[in-house]
Amino acid sequence: MSKSTSSRLLAYNDNDKHYERLHMETTANGNCLMVVDDESNSSLNTIEAQSILTASRLSNVQDWIGTGGGDGTGVKTGKNIADILVDTDSCVSKLTDISTNAGLTASRLSNVQDWIGTGGGDGTGVKTGVNIAEILVDTDQCVSKLTDISTNAGLTASRLSNVQDWIGTSDGAGAGVKTGVNISNLAGCVDGSELQVDVVSGAVTVSGVATESKQDDIITKNTEIDTAIDLTNTKLTTIDGVLDNILTKNTEVDVACDLNNSRGDELYMDTHVAQISNGAIAIGALMSASGGSEIDMDATGSGYQYRDITIYGKTSTAGAKLHFAGASSSGGTFYYNPTYANLQVDNAGTNYHFIMTWENCPFRYVDVYASVAPAGLYLNTIKSKHR
Repeated sequence: MSKSTSSRLLAYNDNDKHYERLHMETTANGNCLMVVDDESNSSLNTIEAQSILTASRLSNVQDWIGTGGGDGTGVKTGKNIADILVDTDSCVSKLTDISTNAGLTASRLSNVQDWIGTGGGDGTGVKTGVNIAEILVDTDQCVSKLTDISTNAGLTASRLSNVQDWIGTSDGAGAGVKTGVNISNLAGCVDGSELQVDVVSGAVTVSGVATESKQDDIITKNTEIDTAIDLTNTKLTTIDGVLDNILTKNTEVDVACDLNNSRGDELYMDTHVAQISNGAIAIGALMSASGGSEIDMDATGSGYQYRDITIYGKTSTAGAKLHFAGASSSGGTFYYNPTYANLQVDNAGTNYHFIMTWENCPFRYVDVYASVAPAGLYLNTIKSKHR
């Protein structure tokens, strides 16, 4: 088969997904065939592969910085055009702040310069009320005061030296001189006739008979005063003792009063108790067995009791006889008082009234005994005068 290069064709291989370059060849029997041009086909395939790779990378770049529409919405993990723009805005804002603060700093430095001196460094800058010139004046005044202090210190040293000369030399010998007076003169006054001082152990003796006599009188009077004071102290001690005894007794009285008050001594009358209302007591029976209750004379529950017990009321029985009865224990043996209540008929002549009191009752428990049975009986009791 012979090869013909006069006729070439570019075809796409759908199976292998690439382009192929073909050329026509004539076989020995005169037939024509389209044959793949291997050399050209390899070059085309390389170009195609590089084009695909280039397109892929361009796509990646497009995804990182923005879509094909140019709206900047392409995504790269953690960063996109919008984020970059925000960061850029932040940088611009910070640079603006720096510029502003730099201007403020320059202004304030200018103020400081104006306060302490001009740009020429001559210290003539002015701040209201204070400037370098005023500071220099104050400094001069301080120097003046220090000079005064130094001068006064020298004057003080000179006067101390004078004092030392008056009362003694620097070695303490007392030989310093002041015109008319020195240590020796003072010593002469003590030792000579100008001043006489006798010191006696335990006392001071002043010469002169009259003076000594007066001293004796004073001592005597002082002794009498001491004796009187001792006697007064004794009496005061006795008075204190008596007052202490009185206080003790008053305290005992207060305690007794408090005790009595706590037991109810201020109470002299108990409440009225209706024992029987329109009832009766059988002959030979007690009130407690006929609808009433025995009466406890205890006043406070502490061993104190009422002294008097009174019964009062009315009955329709003309000859009824009601007696007090007493016992030392509740429900115990009751002893009958022979005295019975006198009856007083009312104006209607239908009821007979009675009031009877047992004074200084010796019993803790009291009841009412009927030796003659009363009918239509109304009976009340009240305790009084406890002790």
